[in-house]
Amino acid sequence: MSDDEADHELLYFLRQHFQRKLTVNPDPETGILADAEAVYDDSIDVAIDMRATKAAAETIHAQMQHKSYSPATWSQHELHPKAKDESTLAFIFTMDLLNFSFWSELPEDERNDLVRLQ
Repeated sequence: MSDDEADHELLYFLRQHFQRKLTVNPDPETGILADAEAVYDDSIDVAIDMRATKAAAETIHAQMQHKSYSPATWSQHELHPKAKDESTLAFIFTMDLLNFSFWSELPEDERNDLVRLQ
């Protein structure tokens, strides 16, 4: 699948979710894990630290639980779109890509960030 092609499985999933018709399979097959594994196994210029990935997921999940964060609260953010359509989906993917571009392990006061919200 090229970057320009729609992922029909993902679109189906999102339609079911937003129409509240989604039945959750405890082990959904999205293909994401297989693709990530292929990158992990075959890539020379990309490295994925599995322990750090798991720790990050656990931290994110714990913070979401602690702050009662959900898709409903996500949409309340002033910069997030309110519509529930394909343009919102495109926004989410673009925002996620940009977020990865600006990650830094330096403390906030030592970063040379070019982008600031306020």
